Amino acid sequence: MHNFNSDHNYAHGSYFAFELNKNILIGWDRFTLKKSIPEIENIKMATNGIMLGYTYKGHKVIHPIANLSLGRAKTRIGNEEIVGSFAAKTSLGAEFNVFRWFRIAGEVGYRYIDDRGESFMKEANLSSPYVGLKLKFGWSWAK
Repeated sequence: MHNFNSDHNYAHGSYFAFELNKNILIGWDRFTLKKSIPEIENIKMATNGIMLGYTYKGHKVIHPIANLSLGRAKTRIGNEEIVGSFAAKTSLGAEFNVFRWFRIAGEVGYRYIDDRGESFMKEANLSSPYVGLKLKFGWSWAK
């Protein structure tokens, strides 16, 4: 969920990652969100880039996680692409081991989008704190 000028908006997306040494994730993520601003058509933003994650003591039932995503954000107004800019997303959270192959994580973080001096992007306030929920599926986690 993302906060734009006191409005709550929902983002959706996914990521694919390889787990190294049972606690480091390296992969790719993509998230999309939409926003309507008075006097401006609907804005749609998609971010994608490299994702790095760290899991501390992942064998414990509940354990902390940290994530960093760096990449590109493409913003559209209506059907016209307006801006390709830099996106960075950081988060901290906790993860719960439901099964060996399934985990649920909650996180809080901040998404930074370079507005490139575009007034509509400043008005949209695309950079914002967020709260997220992740469902992780995989089989490489060991006891």
